[in-house]
Amino acid sequence: MCEFLSELRPRAKSQFLATCSKGSMSKKWILAFLSFALVHDVRAQRSCKLKDGSGGRCMPVKDCPSALELLKINQQAPICGYKGETPIVCCEAPPVLATISNAGKKSNENCYNIYISTNYGRLPGSGPPPTAVVGGYDSLAQEFPHMAVLGYGDNSTHPTWGCGGSLISKRFVLTAGHCLKSKDLGDVKYVRLGDLNLEKTDDKAEPQDFTVKRTIKHPEYKHPIQYNDIALIELDRDVIINDYVIPACLNTDRDTPSTFTATGWGHLKFGGTISYHLQKVMINYTDYGTCRQAFEVNARRLPNGILEDRQICAGAPKKDTCQGDSGGPLQRRNLDYERGHTIFGITSFGKACGISNSPGVYTRVSYYIEWIESEVWP
Repeated sequence: MCEFLSELRPRAKSQFLATCSKGSMSKKWILAFLSFALVHDVRAQRSCKLKDGSGGRCMPVKDCPSALELLKINQQAPICGYKGETPIVCCEAPPVLATISNAGKKSNENCYNIYISTNYGRLPGSGPPPTAVVGGYDSLAQEFPHMAVLGYGDNSTHPTWGCGGSLISKRFVLTAGHCLKSKDLGDVKYVRLGDLNLEKTDDKAEPQDFTVKRTIKHPEYKHPIQYNDIALIELDRDVIINDYVIPACLNTDRDTPSTFTATGWGHLKFGGTISYHLQKVMINYTDYGTCRQAFEVNARRLPNGILEDRQICAGAPKKDTCQGDSGGPLQRRNLDYERGHTIFGITSFGKACGISNSPGVYTRVSYYIEWIESEVWP
């Protein structure tokens, strides 16, 4: 059982060797020792390869049944790395998915199945690094294959494009609650996926157009109050997954990174013209205290001020989402999948974009995971 020595720092190795040489090591003690002695860090839940070449998921060793079984026969699961003092091992995929908590389990399973079954999955560390409305610049073809644009009006051939959204399954788009209806044009009727420039047909895009089968507004969204600004759109048929159209993953925990990418076909500046070419902009997380100061309590719209558990604030000097970007994603590249993105927020509201220097406010997706799953994967 002393084969674990290669994973330890010199001091830990000497301690382990002294005990190991006495022949008094139990499997339970080995596991406990590894849990505090290993010191490198790695992100759990990434894709990995098992010894037989099949796909697995990186998990804390204590949460991986297949790794615990290997320990019983003096074998070791492949090491992904370490999180603090805890070893992260490559675990067989079915047990990993079974250990995901109920809230988020279906979202993670869907994401995993979509990317693995369509060959868009990749191993950690492979592939190129990530490549970023107001203050933004043109997106590339196939760069945001989950990006949706919503259409309004009675002209199905040339609808009036408005809000954005994110494809999260083969049939559902995630957007903002206030995007389900336009004051001037009525209910949302159309959804386009896989496009890049809404006016061109030679822009290296392969659009797929859909009509709206039904809309599902969050039951606690009450306009004009700006809490629970989240909704789902069911398409009239399944999408065709290809290089241009791929569902995004959902953030299922309270992890809040320091930077995000926002995307949309909205206005290039406050009161300015819209962009027909999909824009992207890199913005930074704004801490809760600063955001509460920027958006004071408002009896009509924000009776309790900014709510950190339900909302994310993000922005940067002269960079912001703007009119027409509502419903679009606040996202990061997903390191598990070559073409994947994870949606952390939904563009909800803000002040004069690019002028006020106040952050934008985004609906925090992780707070609504159970509701999303109950509608999309009941």
